[in-house]
Amino acid sequence: MHDEKNIVKSDVIVLGAGLAGLASAFGVLGRGQKPVVIEKEAIVGGMSCSIRRDGFVFDLGGHRFLPHNIKTTEYVRALFKDKTLLLRNRKSQIYLGGKFLQYPPEAIDLLRRLGIATSLKCAFGGLCARIRQGILKEPENTLKDWLMHRFGQDLYDIYFGPYSAKLWGVDPDQISSEWAPQRVSVSSIGVVIRNLMPAKGRAIKTYARKFLYPVGGIGRIPELMAGQIGGMGSKVFLNHCASKITRHENGYMVEAEDGRAGRRLFFAKKIISTMPLSEFVMMLEPRVPPEVLNAAGSLRFRSVRFLNLMLNTDEVTKNTWLYVPEDKFTFFRIQEFNKWCPKNAPRGKVGLSLEVACQKGDRLWSMPDEELLDICLMDLKKMRVDLEKKVIGYFSTYAEHAYPFYSLDYRRHLQKIYRFMESFDSIVVTGRQGLFRYLNMDRALEVGFEAAEALYDPARRLHFLRDKEDRKYLESNLHLSKKKR
Repeated sequence: MHDEKNIVKSDVIVLGAGLAGLASAFGVLGRGQKPVVIEKEAIVGGMSCSIRRDGFVFDLGGHRFLPHNIKTTEYVRALFKDKTLLLRNRKSQIYLGGKFLQYPPEAIDLLRRLGIATSLKCAFGGLCARIRQGILKEPENTLKDWLMHRFGQDLYDIYFGPYSAKLWGVDPDQISSEWAPQRVSVSSIGVVIRNLMPAKGRAIKTYARKFLYPVGGIGRIPELMAGQIGGMGSKVFLNHCASKITRHENGYMVEAEDGRAGRRLFFAKKIISTMPLSEFVMMLEPRVPPEVLNAAGSLRFRSVRFLNLMLNTDEVTKNTWLYVPEDKFTFFRIQEFNKWCPKNAPRGKVGLSLEVACQKGDRLWSMPDEELLDICLMDLKKMRVDLEKKVIGYFSTYAEHAYPFYSLDYRRHLQKIYRFMESFDSIVVTGRQGLFRYLNMDRALEVGFEAAEALYDPARRLHFLRDKEDRKYLESNLHLSKKKR
């Protein structure tokens, strides 16, 4: 028996205060219903949070707001009434073979850095691979298949293969080809060549040269959203980790562990979950069927550790971020956050974040900050970047569920879970982790709003795996300018 006085009651429980969860809560409030939001971390934002320390601002990797949907763009702009949502220019490079290559590729730069012979070999090999695939139409089950058929052996060996293996920790032939259309911004070698020689007056569509970013870090978006829903009568419970979800005749009881108050109970008729899908399924009581539990246990995420450096220097590189595909370097990407916004670091200082792909509990995840710092500083020296005497502070942040891992059989497991979830008429899962789908932050907002609608519309419930639609969410068709009134 539970003491009714100690139960937090609402119309809807939202699990997770990331972008999708907060957008869901806003949508529920718009229907005149009262949600509560439960968040296990001490701050809102999920993957889109910002960490502020000693005048520096660090995000969990690089998060740009690339608005494809006018309605979502206007919603975010309305949050920033004081004009602190900035339009920023992108500058990125690839560090490869001891050289800094422009990204997106530029013809003169490639010829100068790689040489005529290598550049022509890559272009010819890629075109041959594209023609061959057009004739033979060989199956594309793996990420390696997809990349090889579009870019050829040489480009695969030089960049796409090593970067993919480094990011995921496995060979690309162990990764589903479904990952590629969502994350590889260029669809083929033909697009690369067209981008290298764009027609006069025609911009390269595949890449966003500009993006929206708030003063104070990307975390300002979820922070303002949390303030907004708080003003509308909702409440966000931070430092509350859901541990059990029990189905009752008239609703659901969620048990959450609070580091200070111990256990706290929440009750509502409906649930929107943005927590990792596998963990959510395993928390349900009565226990789910064994085959569904096995499917949930088969879904994996790739983790990322961020080593954040506070540096006493004006500049490290000219880049907003830098890709580092070679396996001899510990990190796969570098973010220079004062290039995202000058106010992300004190004047004359740089906030640098080194992104390290790993798994929770492995060596890279668990090693002390001091040890990882020594390794990374040595790697930077190999790149002719000596920061050893410029470090004035450092710390790590972690993202356990950074990327859903698309194994070759992930779709089968995911469909089994979704078929089971259809038996719940009062639960909707959404967000990157909740859907087990890679979503950019603007898309995460959209599926959050959509989840609130689906919760009250059986015809729309559990239809968030929109492959064709999500594949369009690359860096094109952006609504970056303010709408004329």
